[in-house]
Amino acid sequence: MSRQTETSLRLFFALPLPSALRQRLASWRSSLALTGRAVAPGDLHLTLVFLGNQPSSNLALLTAIAAGLRGRPFSLCLDQLRCRRGGLLLLTPRQVPDELLALQQRLLQALGEAGVAADTRPYHPHLTLARHSRLPEKSEARAFTWRVTRFALLVSRQQASGHDYQVLGEWLLRP
Repeated sequence: MSRQTETSLRLFFALPLPSALRQRLASWRSSLALTGRAVAPGDLHLTLVFLGNQPSSNLALLTAIAAGLRGRPFSLCLDQLRCRRGGLLLLTPRQVPDELLALQQRLLQALGEAGVAADTRPYHPHLTLARHSRLPEKSEARAFTWRVTRFALLVSRQQASGHDYQVLGEWLLRP
């Protein structure tokens, strides 16, 4: 008799960007004449907690954790352009809002209490603009600010052209 293996999903919680902001970011990024592979505008996000490979049977638990999470909406300004190891070109906040850090910590705590493994490395909020890139000669970042009102659970699938992200659920921030 053959054993069925459970499907594993590469999951993470993130802050999705409003459509208009994604388009502004993509337009600005194009003006930089970057090398490397740009992240598709529809895939731009700011990761809260990376979960890695999770059994698909955890989806109901993850949905319940997200639905019970509390946090106030806040403003986030991404205004620093950086390049990290491996050629990741990032846009980061000069000032990280306390509300963002609190939301990330509450989510990590809830996951831990539920026995869900998550990445516990120090949190450095960032938005990945491109991979296999470097800082452009004119590397001055513009400021991109938005009101964060929701967070999402996403699945990452490896494609020949890179990663493909799909939103599995979204939740409004509420106190």
